[in-house]
Amino acid sequence: MTASQVSAGHKNGITLEINGAKSSVAWRGERPDELWIGHRSRPNEILMRDPSLLSPEAAAIATLPGGHGEGFENGFKAMYRAVYADIAAGGPSNIPAYATFEDGHEEALIVEAVAESARTGRWCAVKRD
Repeated sequence: MTASQVSAGHKNGITLEINGAKSSVAWRGERPDELWIGHRSRPNEILMRDPSLLSPEAAAIATLPGGHGEGFENGFKAMYRAVYADIAAGGPSNIPAYATFEDGHEEALIVEAVAESARTGRWCAVKRD
């Protein structure tokens, strides 16, 4: 995974790639409607987002028709939907579909370890005390 908004030429440089022995897939945030599929034994292909091909779970959160950029706002819509559902239920679900204060704390600990690693030039453990 690569995430960069400071690399020259990238305005929203988020890339997710999974590589396998026979095929690989890549999704790039700057081309959100495309899934690149690489093959070893046949030509590579690009799968365009098509709402008619979505699973029922994915279709429930896809709100725009094909050809319209979708994704960025969906994360916010899904998060607020989950937050409001938990508020209506009187408390958080067992596994909230949104980041919690505990999640934020864990991320802060990871960032501190990365910063220490950069400062010292060595691997550093995440300090969870």
